Amino acid sequence: MSNDRLTLPAGWEAPVNPKALEKELLAELTSDHLLYGHTARAIAQSSESDEAVFMFTGATEFMAIVALTWEEAPIKDQPEFEKISGISELEGFFD
Repeated sequence: MSNDRLTLPAGWEAPVNPKALEKELLAELTSDHLLYGHTARAIAQSSESDEAVFMFTGATEFMAIVALTWEEAPIKDQPEFEKISGISELEGFFD
């Protein structure tokens, strides 16, 4: 799925620098985090917060909204995330 073909709801946009979001996610994950070990591709970012949508692949494939912390080191049980079944679930996410 190409980012330029996604129709994103208000408050969401194609990532300006997807590689930077992916790098930050990797920096924030500890080995005991549920997202650890999955390959992540940034597919959307919020224009209203530090949240981004990633497509995860590995043993299973899923999408999740991740609240990046942008801290200098991983924080236990962070970043928080919510699995979603599709981009349509972003509609009204910040309401």
